[in-house]
Amino acid sequence: MGYYVLTTFMLAYTTTQLGLPKSAALAGQIVAAAVEAALMFVFASMGDRYGKGKVIAWGAVAGLVWAVPPFWLFGTGSTFWLCVGVGVGLIGVTATYSVGAAYVAQLFAPRVRYTGMSLSYQLAGAIGGGLVPLFATASLEWTDGQYWPVALVTALFYVFTLAGLLIGRVRVAAPAVEAAL
Repeated sequence: MGYYVLTTFMLAYTTTQLGLPKSAALAGQIVAAAVEAALMFVFASMGDRYGKGKVIAWGAVAGLVWAVPPFWLFGTGSTFWLCVGVGVGLIGVTATYSVGAAYVAQLFAPRVRYTGMSLSYQLAGAIGGGLVPLFATASLEWTDGQYWPVALVTALFYVFTLAGLLIGRVRVAAPAVEAAL
């Protein structure tokens, strides 16, 4: 969710709503890609060392705290602050994404793992990648350009992530089963 707000929606919001040049929005995208590339392996390694759930929780808390500040930074009209807003926001997103696949795999028994993971990712992609940018753009119309509904929904998705961590039960394979794989 946070990823689509900071990438897909940010492009439209900053150029059409705030009137920033497309070059500023694209610079934000370059920063986003650089942050993800630089931190993906760092967070994956942290997931192996400290636990995938802890890394996801840290990323969700970071995203929750950072749900509103990017909009303040976008509103400055500065390319530099736009890049800072996107770059810092992508830290939390990257933390959750870097270990997400391995974490989700552990939620399902081996006989249904592929189906469970596929359904999880397809539904998340459809909701986050399709409906969230649509809602975000429509909410600008409903609120005369106010960003708070987008920030609120972003924050709620991070709360849902934390709730999912509390509800989800990671399956740990028995040593004999792991040895057979």
